[in-house]
Amino acid sequence: MPRHGFDFDVTLSWTCELGNDEDRVVKGTINCPDASRSAVGDTAEDLSYTFTIDKNKLANGKEEVALRDAGKALRRHIFASLQQLDAEMQRRLDEQAGR
Repeated sequence: MPRHGFDFDVTLSWTCELGNDEDRVVKGTINCPDASRSAVGDTAEDLSYTFTIDKNKLANGKEEVALRDAGKALRRHIFASLQQLDAEMQRRLDEQAGR
């Protein structure tokens, strides 16, 4: 029986303008080095990731905490997209097997 699978290294660059100050643009990345089918079966919190922030434009620790929370939300979105991909691949495989 055919099997489906995937193994990605996902890296996203992000930019955030803090307030209305164009000089306070913070940049960073989120990287999920092991975005594989086996990672999809678990929870988003189990999806390994690194989240980097260029901290020199931050005014205080609250802004960093808010950005780190946003990084966790990004990880959940990546995880949901991988789950959707997994379900779509399984659906297509099931359709092929039924023909």
